[in-house]
Amino acid sequence: MSQSRRNVLFGILGVVAVIAACFFFFTGRGGVPRIGNKYTVHGICLACRHEGESQYPRDERPPHKCTQCGEQAVYPLYFCRDCKHRFVPHLVRTKMGDPLRIPENVWCPNCGSTNWIGFIPKLQPEEPVGDAPWPEWPG
Repeated sequence: MSQSRRNVLFGILGVVAVIAACFFFFTGRGGVPRIGNKYTVHGICLACRHEGESQYPRDERPPHKCTQCGEQAVYPLYFCRDCKHRFVPHLVRTKMGDPLRIPENVWCPNCGSTNWIGFIPKLQPEEPVGDAPWPEWPG
């Protein structure tokens, strides 16, 4: 095959590749994951102590509504990598009348460490040795 024919063939293949890429990009068929509007939280209700996983809208901040008692008292669980305890961080009220919220700076109430991850039961790197005391619920 001559050099000119080879150049034409590569040119045609390049154009086809660009058209295919544009098709997949603009039609959304390229396998790009889409972020859903809900996320799953493993948490505990501080009102009734029910623990489990629930789904909530992505833009909803804790506390979430409990599926057991109906209170807005479900907070995500955290795992301290230093003392190996599960915990809910101390809660703060940013405005009068607003619910108690998780602060920006989270630390373990058991040992004071900031070396934590979100608690996901089946994906934990280590087993928890216990639970730090849960925050008091004002209800």
